[in-house]
Amino acid sequence: MATQSKQENFFEQSVWVLFLVLGVIEILFGAGDMIAGVENDPAILLSATGRTTAELKAQDPLIYNTMDQQQKVIGHVLLMTGLLVSVISLTAFRGGARWAWFTFWLIPFDMVFIVVASYINRQPGESLAPPFYSGLLFAVLTTLWLALSHRKYLSGEG
Repeated sequence: MATQSKQENFFEQSVWVLFLVLGVIEILFGAGDMIAGVENDPAILLSATGRTTAELKAQDPLIYNTMDQQQKVIGHVLLMTGLLVSVISLTAFRGGARWAWFTFWLIPFDMVFIVVASYINRQPGESLAPPFYSGLLFAVLTTLWLALSHRKYLSGEG
């Protein structure tokens, strides 16, 4: 029986690249947060507290230091997640591993969680923090690319 080679569509060909880009972005944001803490993106602190980093540092140094340390830990988690997503993208996912495709469905759900948390945790009258917008963008992109690449991962050949 001859095996027919299916022509991959744009989404099937590029889905691993999208996740590699997402992984690299997470690595960069994570490294920045690990180094600079809350100073890396002051808009997040402003949205959550209604105070600038300088105001919070002057008014309540203990809370500032706690939030700064928390942001550094979040940075470490982002960096490690980015490394894992990048490696899986370059290896198993790029090769068509079904388990990687199913696993990567956790990413848009995580992005939705970030969007909801950013919305809920902002102070009244404050702007939404940047993770709201980037989370929303990547939730939509990853959902779209995963859904439109399903043929490659669910064809029964892998």
